[in-house]
Amino acid sequence: MESHIISNKISVTTLDRMKSYTKSLLFRQCVQYIIAYRCEISEEDAERFRKMFFKIDRDNNGFVTFENVKEFFSSYFKDLQQVRNFFDAMDIDGNGKVHWNEFLSCIIS
Repeated sequence: MESHIISNKISVTTLDRMKSYTKSLLFRQCVQYIIAYRCEISEEDAERFRKMFFKIDRDNNGFVTFENVKEFFSSYFKDLQQVRNFFDAMDIDGNGKVHWNEFLSCIIS
């Protein structure tokens, strides 16, 4: 059973999904983005993911930057390059910002 997010803790399952997402091909990421955009997830999951997103989005501006991701996830990855790879994989449109749909597509993959 997947543990719930408490404070800055992330469930092992969610973290594994996020790490494997960085290894996806761009086409697969684009498909997942579209699925996430149209996906109906449970209200409970949506709320958990939303809370996680806004813990990362410390500026409350609706997107996360590499600095936000680095700060939040640095203890979950071995080195800074892994954090960079993870961020770049989530940043599907390459604009240097990860918006909610990009983040959600990573989580549900």
